[in-house]
Amino acid sequence: MLSKLIPFYVKDLKGLVFYWNSSFPYDKWWREKYNIALFSDEHLNANPLLIKAEYIEDYHYQKELEKRMSENDTKPTKIKTEEVDMAKDFDWDALQKAIDNKE
Repeated sequence: MLSKLIPFYVKDLKGLVFYWNSSFPYDKWWREKYNIALFSDEHLNANPLLIKAEYIEDYHYQKELEKRMSENDTKPTKIKTEEVDMAKDFDWDALQKAIDNKE
């Protein structure tokens, strides 16, 4: 399966790692967050849509937290999900289908 994902022009391990990380930046972020090895079983069985959704959630949550801290100059306050400006271009229907298929 992995060989189908790798372009023919990637000739060595260094090229493969560079190709993969530059092509799938959300994937790299997720593997670093959870300390998951590249091309491990856990990595290959992960759902890319769920990885991207988690990245978007973390990114927007962090932006909102930083905004509130700069406005108040105090400790962070609790943030409700509906207060975070989520990405408008994200395909939420595809995410729901991916979640439904994973269960």
